Amino acid sequence: PEGTKLMCNEAYAADALSLYGITIPQAQKTKLIEDNVDYTTKGEVSFISQNRERALIDIESKFTAYCTLTKEPEYIVNQLEVGMEIDVKIKTNKQNGDVIASISDAIKEVKLKEIKEAIGNSAIGFTAKVKELIHGGYWVDVAGIKCFMPGSLAGLNKLHDFNAIVGKDIIVMPITFSREKDTIVVSHREYLRTMIPLTIEKLNETIKEPRIGFVTG
Repeated sequence: PEGTKLMCNEAYAADALSLYGITIPQAQKTKLIEDNVDYTTKGEVSFISQNRERALIDIESKFTAYCTLTKEPEYIVNQLEVGMEIDVKIKTNKQNGDVIASISDAIKEVKLKEIKEAIGNSAIGFTAKVKELIHGGYWVDVAGIKCFMPGSLAGLNKLHDFNAIVGKDIIVMPITFSREKDTIVVSHREYLRTMIPLTIEKLNETIKEPRIGFVTG
């Protein structure tokens, strides 16, 4: 009957169930692991070692995933508790067959999807850290995702000192995805453009007050 829990360890269980049109998430996850396919799923923290160096994640499969916490950011490790549900990226160690869970990889994958889905949406911006000045623009970090910002999109006007924004936090908007370079292209200028009407409105409120400006051309 519907709702009955099935417990089966035979390797052919998932295939046998599929003959009757039954597909269950647990069986699908087990098959992905056996086929060495990486995937992201939700799991429950079932164990944390006393020294907080490793954890076991229940991913509703016949396999239990092992997470090396020393490879995870400290802020993530400090928040973990037994019973907590988290997103994890599941990988299989092809040498010994261990099922490895990565919390930070899952966060990056979820964030990457969120940024890609925001391409072309002028209502969504992300905080980015300008990491490095390179030929043609900048590498910026958006929640751990490395993105490219062309120099021409770093401001409304041409920057006179291109190093001035390196190391700073700015708001950017994703504008396109380069499949050739596997990189998301972002723009600070697009964000500034959305702020123009609000800025003009504020200036109009105090239109007679003197302002200091910077000659750009």
